[in-house]
Amino acid sequence: LKEALADQEADVDKLHGAHESVMKVFERIGRAMHQQAQAEQASAEGETPAETTESDDDVVEGEIVEEGGDQ
Repeated sequence: LKEALADQEADVDKLHGAHESVMKVFERIGRAMHQQAQAEQASAEGETPAETTESDDDVVEGEIVEEGGDQ
C-alpha cells in the first residue's frame, strides 16, 4: 500500500487493489484475535472450545408479562 501511494503515477485500480490486500490481512488478524479471546474465555470457564460454538438450540423461549394491571 505504501508503494502504491508513493508512486506518483499509480492509478486508482492499483491503489484499490493494495487497499483491498491490506484490509484482508486485517480481517484475518481480527478473526484470529477473536478466536483466541473466545478460547481464553472458555478455558477460564472450564469449557472446551468446541462447547463455546453458538447454535440455534440455545434459544430460550419466554412470554411477555404486562405489569401494573388495568388502570
